[in-house]
Amino acid sequence: MSGTTDVKKKNNVVVISILLIAIIAGVWTVVKTAGHNKNHSKEPKPVQVKVKTVETMDLPEEIKVSGNVAPKREAQIAPKIMSPVVEVLVREGDHVKQGQLLAKLEAKDLQAQVDQAESAVGSAWSMSEKAKAAADYRQAQSSAAITNAEAEYRMAKENLSMVMEGPRQQQKTQNQLALAQAEAQFRNEEIEIERMKRLYDEGVIPKQKYEQAQTRFEVIKNQFGIAQQQASMSDEGSRNQEVASAKERLKQAEANLRLARASGLMNRMAEKDAQASDNAVSQAVAMEKAAKIRRDYAEIRAPFDGTVTARSVDPGDMASPGVPIFTIEDKSYYRLETRVGVKDIKNVKPGMRVSLEIGTAKRTGTGTVSVVAPAGDPSTRKFLVKIDIPEALHPASGDYGTAGFKVGISKGIAIPADTIREIGGISNIFVASPENRANMRIIRTGRTTEQGVEVVSGLEKGEKLIIWSESPLSDDMPINPVEVRK
Repeated sequence: MSGTTDVKKKNNVVVISILLIAIIAGVWTVVKTAGHNKNHSKEPKPVQVKVKTVETMDLPEEIKVSGNVAPKREAQIAPKIMSPVVEVLVREGDHVKQGQLLAKLEAKDLQAQVDQAESAVGSAWSMSEKAKAAADYRQAQSSAAITNAEAEYRMAKENLSMVMEGPRQQQKTQNQLALAQAEAQFRNEEIEIERMKRLYDEGVIPKQKYEQAQTRFEVIKNQFGIAQQQASMSDEGSRNQEVASAKERLKQAEANLRLARASGLMNRMAEKDAQASDNAVSQAVAMEKAAKIRRDYAEIRAPFDGTVTARSVDPGDMASPGVPIFTIEDKSYYRLETRVGVKDIKNVKPGMRVSLEIGTAKRTGTGTVSVVAPAGDPSTRKFLVKIDIPEALHPASGDYGTAGFKVGISKGIAIPADTIREIGGISNIFVASPENRANMRIIRTGRTTEQGVEVVSGLEKGEKLIIWSESPLSDDMPINPVEVRK
């Protein structure tokens, strides 16, 4: 029933428009005739005009769709933790920079977690340093023990060989000389170890350095004892018990060498302990980083440059995770969000240029399609299309707009908009008659295109459209036309 009523209303509007055009045309005819009869004997001077021959051209077929202006980027900012709001630093309308602090939440417990994590990092570092020092000391001890055991083994082996062969004069001389050198070194080392003990007791040197000095003293002491034995044997000659003793010493030296080399296993264990300490440090540092991130959740910051368009909290309010407390718009970019039917969406592509009318003032311009939704709304069978709006159109969030999409080409006539006059809501133009008279013509217009305003009726191909005159024109006025080719 409502559809029938709409059709009747449209028919009534058409009838009234036709009657109005007929009345105006009749009045113009009467005025024209009266003026012609009255002034026939007194013809005015022809007016200089420029004319252009009307041609048909390719005009774009467009579909018009409406939509709303929205910012290209809009963020609803919500906290990640539940905590009371301590301070709010911005209001609606404030311009903010990326990273700017917007609000602070209560964070005492989170700061305590950070302090605890920092303390754990310090403890882990301390334990790591101790483990590394222990591993280094163990390695040094092991190396020294192996070196001493190898030297003792070589000496025991040489001693056994010498005992078995018996001493020579040259050997005796060498043994005496070696004994004198070993004794001198031993006496010096006795003095040195006493000095090191005194320094250690006074706390001047660490225990590690004192223990290294003790190890060196024991090595030199053993070397001195071996030198004494070798000198004694070379003086007295070999006896059965000496041979047995030399063999036993070699056996013991060999066992000591095996034991010293086996200490490498302990070194590897110390290295593993040091590595475990390093891992503990890494874990503590990671926990410290996580604690600082959680603490930073109490500071609400702007994700990009923009304007605060909504604020829903005040100091003392309880902020909850996922509940927006600010809305920020990036006002540097706006889009017209509209929907295109399934029949025409195939002609809409990203990058496509479209005509725009924005706001109640119908600011016109050209936009660019930036987003075409790959799937449509099953209830409306329409697809979301987003169009970038140039700044020159002064878009604002919430504005209403219309977009014109070119979906084809048709032949038609388009004329410059400044050649059209509006009288009582009726469009009219002037054309040059073959008798060089200005004829007023009522036209019906259609689309506004890049080529001009489409003329649906009232103008035919080949007629001479007056596009300029040196003075105002009236119907049937004599003119002096000059044709413009371009």
